[in-house]
Amino acid sequence: MADRVFNFGAPDAERARKEEKPAVICTYETFISETCEADPEHPLLILRDPEKELKHHQKGRFLNPLRRTGFEYSREKSVMQTDIVKIDRRFVRLLNWLGGYRITVPLSGKQTEEGTSVYFHNVRLHHALFP
Repeated sequence: MADRVFNFGAPDAERARKEEKPAVICTYETFISETCEADPEHPLLILRDPEKELKHHQKGRFLNPLRRTGFEYSREKSVMQTDIVKIDRRFVRLLNWLGGYRITVPLSGKQTEEGTSVYFHNVRLHHALFP
């Protein structure tokens, strides 16, 4: 029994290793918009799309914001991801909820210099936010 030594530091080191979480990668900046209708010039958010691969009507899911902010979609039997560049401040919580629950959504968007501007046709934002 005398040759056994108990290391009191080991449990704390193991616990610290288990509690380490990967860093959250936030790819967007927020902007303030007071428009009541979204269109390509006044989008809800902008997705990075340098190869212009996103379709006008694209189905996909927002990524879990506890890991990374972005949008995931299928293209030719493979899963693609793109980052969110900008988002209207009013929709950050919605984005977090959609990404946290991995809900599939259809997006309407148009290619612009900044990326794909995402908006919804014929939806007044005021009514969408405050029914």
